Amino acid sequence: MILYTITSCHKCETVKKRLDILQIPYKEINILEQEKSDHKKIHLDEGLPLLVIEGVTLNYDAIIECYEKYEV
Repeated sequence: MILYTITSCHKCETVKKRLDILQIPYKEINILEQEKSDHKKIHLDEGLPLLVIEGVTLNYDAIIECYEKYEV
């Protein structure tokens, strides 16, 4: 599972800070530059500015819980 945040999004800045603090890896993506021919399935969680590519969208709490549960 790869987490993506949206560039140029004010809500994303808060989420990115939290992900950085918890050392949860993520990548940034600019949806406006995504080509329509892109074969990757992009799911946008309307409640949070997080994207999951080729997977299921999780809300922020579920992501944190998942990483805390499997933290080494």
